[in-house]
Amino acid sequence: MMGPPIGTNKFDIFCKFKKEMNSCGLPVCGYYSKKLNLKGISFFNCGTESVVKKENWSLKGEQARDVRRALNLESKFGFAFEEMEVCPKNLKCIKTLERQWKQRWRGPQIGFILSEVQMSSRTHLFERWFGVFSQGELIAFASVLPNGKGYYMNHFFFDPEGPKMSNDFLIAKALQSVLGEDGVQEVSMGFNAYDVSERNSLLEKGLSRIYNLKWPYNARGIRQFKRKFMTTEQNQYLYLDNNFLKPKQILSLFRATYSRSVT
Repeated sequence: MMGPPIGTNKFDIFCKFKKEMNSCGLPVCGYYSKKLNLKGISFFNCGTESVVKKENWSLKGEQARDVRRALNLESKFGFAFEEMEVCPKNLKCIKTLERQWKQRWRGPQIGFILSEVQMSSRTHLFERWFGVFSQGELIAFASVLPNGKGYYMNHFFFDPEGPKMSNDFLIAKALQSVLGEDGVQEVSMGFNAYDVSERNSLLEKGLSRIYNLKWPYNARGIRQFKRKFMTTEQNQYLYLDNNFLKPKQILSLFRATYSRSVT
């Protein structure tokens, strides 16, 4: 599972779900959750979430230096930013860019959180697409999905052979666009795996060591990129079922995360 229980009576529903799964001999485990008081579940710090809060978002001051620098790229390189129509024609261009971006990385492909851009599920009915163009060619892409307080940044990638910092310009313009809308309180830039600050267990200590490795996820590099834009970070947790062996659950989570068939 990914994320915490949601909805009305969420804790009761979760307990019933866990009881049903356990009766079938299956554990309930997952990650990208806040630390909650759930019976029979243990929580371990496994990363952080980068969040841009509207109340703290500003283009002034030292903290916003990287954002201002990114926005200035429009005139320097002739970048053009636009919100793209969610349609098959644009999807074709996006998929070409997505393939170029993935070719630069020879490590395992993450299929659980980082699903491919698609129009074959109901997600695209709510998704918004943003692109950066240079001389008419799409060189960077981002998408956002609505959540309770604003938006969640679902995808962002760029042409590794294209103009440098196109991704910086893309994120800065996308944030400026959606945070300027009425009712939007924040934009989540997503999960930073292995960015562990609580190291009270062997599992947490092990995950924190992966953070400094470029393989299999380049976690440090991704978080450093997000730090240019975020205003706050929130700890996120991995949760494991106390009724089953923890190593087996961790192995299952890794398999699900790095499987291309799981979305």
